[in-house]
Amino acid sequence: MKYNVTFGSAFSVDQFGFVGKGAVLVEDSTVTFEGRKSWSAMIKLSVFLAMTLLPLFLFGFGLGWLLALVVIHYLCASKGALSIQRASIEEVELKGRQVKFKGLHPETGKIRKTVFKAESEQSASSLAGLLR
Repeated sequence: MKYNVTFGSAFSVDQFGFVGKGAVLVEDSTVTFEGRKSWSAMIKLSVFLAMTLLPLFLFGFGLGWLLALVVIHYLCASKGALSIQRASIEEVELKGRQVKFKGLHPETGKIRKTVFKAESEQSASSLAGLLR
């Protein structure tokens, strides 16, 4: 079953790397995240330095660091998908429309936390029930 969600929250970040609107697809043995996946920290740092230092050296003025951080947050993400094993999911929490759980990242082999908001409390409850 496919659920439309918003990854992350005001105080929590999705550690699988997804930001903004996306979807969670729950199948028999896997859970797939679809949406905008944030770029690596090194690429973000390179973009930040290019946006702030390069104009400073070339033109004598630089793009403000705060503006650069905002641009990086919204633009340094590209469409992506990631599937994790349902068996690796643990500690599913439901709080209103917000669903949190921990799962094994297939690329790093480490336990990561995810947080997302479903469209409604009913879909959040249904999704949390499927993940348990």
